[in-house]
Amino acid sequence: MNAKDSNIKALDYIKKTFPGFQIRKPAYNQLKYSLRFQLGPDEPSPYDSDTEIYNEEYFTETVKRASAIFQTVFDDEDNVIVIYQEFAWKKHRIRRHSYLFKQFNRLIWNTVKFKKVSHVYEAEKRDKWNRAVIQIKASQINYKDILTGISNQDFGNREPRVDGELYFINTDKGIIYHMYDDRGMDVISSDKSAIQPIYDKHKDWILDYNRKEIDEVFKK
Repeated sequence: MNAKDSNIKALDYIKKTFPGFQIRKPAYNQLKYSLRFQLGPDEPSPYDSDTEIYNEEYFTETVKRASAIFQTVFDDEDNVIVIYQEFAWKKHRIRRHSYLFKQFNRLIWNTVKFKKVSHVYEAEKRDKWNRAVIQIKASQINYKDILTGISNQDFGNREPRVDGELYFINTDKGIIYHMYDDRGMDVISSDKSAIQPIYDKHKDWILDYNRKEIDEVFKK
């Protein structure tokens, strides 16, 4: 299968399995069944406001929660579509040798599709994005390192960094996993039974702002 065929297959799966889903933030509430988790703890804060020194406990807890949820969503042999997109400013392109792509083991490059997409958020011509579509096994993803990079994206001098937007789609279970930054994560599905176990196991981390509406759907 060449890269074009691989990309069509991935996008067809998304369209058929998740009707109405658009690859953009917020993922929460785009599908019938949605979970939103708080990753960054209330205390400590990301950094001391007086010294501007980072509280590493905050980032450790953020990645711990994100990783635990990832492990619940994905089994090693699950097939995963990874969609990564960055805003296309000037002539910027997604770099194959970036930190992100180094976190995929045994990646077959001729199955990775790079393309430009428009109107992700706005109708204006300037709303252009670079997108990469990858099909891979969950066991090939160094997810803790990727999630660490996402947790650092809003803190300019922290490394490693993963900028842009990243969506992990479990094609065996029909679940979309999207960590949007250090603060939180959305896990969504068209099938309640697919994400009920995720709610049951990690409900203590549900974002308080959305807890009532989420509990009404998933609380047994």
